[in-house]
Amino acid sequence: MVAFEDNPHHRRAKLVVLTREGLAAVTSAEQAVATLDREIADRIGRERIKDATRILGEMNAILTEWLDRTEASPSPNNAL
Repeated sequence: MVAFEDNPHHRRAKLVVLTREGLAAVTSAEQAVATLDREIADRIGRERIKDATRILGEMNAILTEWLDRTEASPSPNNAL
């Protein structure tokens, strides 16, 4: 259902990508919860969900930058 590919943003971590079968499974799961998704959107509001998505994206960018800096800096374990 998934395959691993080189990650241009992280030397050691591979990207996990969906295969055709994986995409079909995700599509099926999304269809199964579509009614619940609509109820959540109706109750919380699409704008608040967009804000939360944006904030999580910003947090992910900060974490990625931090991990890249940490990987690039020498550590006592790398000196051995």
